[in-house]
Amino acid sequence: MCKETVELLRKEFDEVVELEIRDGIPVYLVQGGTSMDAMRMYGGAGFFPAGIFITRELKDVLTAEEFIAVLNHEVGHGKADFKGYMEGGLDAVAISMIVEEILADRYAVLAGTSRMTLAKLLWKLGKRMDGVDPRWIARFMTWSVLWSRIIALAVSIDVTAYAEKNRHLRKRW
Repeated sequence: MCKETVELLRKEFDEVVELEIRDGIPVYLVQGGTSMDAMRMYGGAGFFPAGIFITRELKDVLTAEEFIAVLNHEVGHGKADFKGYMEGGLDAVAISMIVEEILADRYAVLAGTSRMTLAKLLWKLGKRMDGVDPRWIARFMTWSVLWSRIIALAVSIDVTAYAEKNRHLRKRW
């Protein structure tokens, strides 16, 4: 981990530990500090340009298999070539975010995570969000989106092909 990255992260978090490098992407365990509310909003894990961040509180409730599933999903965000549809209003952006989450889930499955493990993990993350003020929950962590992701895992929807096939609809969104 480069010194500049550590210094930047220490401004955001009280504790920063580099756990490993996964597929060329550094994984950091973080705790405390000004960015913890944002990390909770994302369910406790996220992919950012500097690497994958996971809160200690999330890691502590995951099994080893679930932790690997989270890592594989977040690596999927880093490896995905999905740019999304960022024009066309808020609905188009929301749909793009859901598709991106489903693609990251698919990457996790291709990386060896079982569909059942990932589906159970999504359910577990959803239960952790119950009771949280809805203003602090990212749109892709709502139950409706989590269910969409679970269903996509169950039926193996090829969302990339769907998005390309229906590209002409994006202006309507």
